[in-house]
Amino acid sequence: MSFEQNIVTKDTNNRLNVLTSDYEGIDIQVMSYQEVLQYVPEKDEACISIMSEHHDFDAVTIMKKFDDYLALSFDDIIFDSQNHKNGMSIEDANYVLDFFEKNKNRKKLVIHCYAGMSRSRSVAESLNRIYRLPFSYTLLNEQVWNTMRTAYHNRNKECAGD
Repeated sequence: MSFEQNIVTKDTNNRLNVLTSDYEGIDIQVMSYQEVLQYVPEKDEACISIMSEHHDFDAVTIMKKFDDYLALSFDDIIFDSQNHKNGMSIEDANYVLDFFEKNKNRKKLVIHCYAGMSRSRSVAESLNRIYRLPFSYTLLNEQVWNTMRTAYHNRNKECAGD
């Protein structure tokens, strides 16, 4: 992608957007679980749901709204303790990368987790960095970024976000 003119704006989700005259790719939008339940997609949209064993999701309702759907389950924080929390795995990251490659020509990709604050924003920012997309989210979960970057590197490609 080549950018002739860059204009940085902040949207209502506190996301920095780099508006350009020639970018016509997929829009990535981050939402909470409640927001995605209320959201009415237009045609040609895909969704990634990031669930957790600690929250119940109505995945069927969400899946029916979108043209393509990926459901993952991993916790926000990774540590081994009594709670046995699990962060994003390489397998999860590969699912995200495959799903993005398959859907990158769609109009929009919605990514949501329960609160729409850490896991979903970190997946969105990881995709932005890896694929050099003209958006910017705050990267809140370094474990997600490190896992996504590792999975991408394992595919023998250069990673723009390094």
